Amino acid sequence: MATEETNANNIISFVGGRRPLYVEVMEELERLIKGRKLKPGEKLPSVEALTEILGVSRSTVREALANLETQGLIIRKQGSGTFVSQSSGKGFIGGMERIEPFRMIAKRAGLDSEVIFREVRTVIPDLEIAEQLGIDVDTKLIRVEIVEAIDGVPTMYLVDYLKESCGGEETLSEWEGSVLTYLVERCDPPLNQSRTEIFAVGADEVVASKLEIAEGKPVQYQVDTYLSSSGEILGIGFLHILTDHFHFFVNRRVV
Repeated sequence: MATEETNANNIISFVGGRRPLYVEVMEELERLIKGRKLKPGEKLPSVEALTEILGVSRSTVREALANLETQGLIIRKQGSGTFVSQSSGKGFIGGMERIEPFRMIAKRAGLDSEVIFREVRTVIPDLEIAEQLGIDVDTKLIRVEIVEAIDGVPTMYLVDYLKESCGGEETLSEWEGSVLTYLVERCDPPLNQSRTEIFAVGADEVVASKLEIAEGKPVQYQVDTYLSSSGEILGIGFLHILTDHFHFFVNRRVV
């Protein structure tokens, strides 16, 4: 295992840009970890050392490390220091704790992700969805249906229902990024958090068709209620993930 001094040599100083400094620190360390300059199991420099190397405050370094730990990229051991995480098997470390697009998680894992089906249209919701969003049943919503593949295998099937206050059908049809990115960058107020329920279910006829699997095959099912910082509901998403090709590790620790 490399020493703290050795690892410190891999980390370069930088000048802060327009984004929060902790984000820049986080991305710099993430780049080094993904680039294998900081290898699994290696110890990171101390907070004090990182503060000096990067030219930022201790609070900035601590916030960056907290976010990296949430992603599962590092692990902090009391009395020993901070280390680059080691995966215990095939899977995707992190991703459940942060709101981020499926394709970004896949990219971080070094996999090719592509959208193989996308449809945007205006709909009148059924009673259940209207009740979940707290709207009248005759309120129009924008329905976005997406299938994404990893290495050519259909792996994620997502159906979002968004309020028209975040933009109409034409605007969303022209948007090339993910729905989550759209809600953050184009919605007013923007997406701030989500309330997520997670289940294991058998794929119904529609899901099985979209993911090209046998009907009844177990898949991970998520229901995400998208919320602004004020708690306003922006929309709701229904996500099915084929865990044969995409599943998560979540780091948990004793508090």
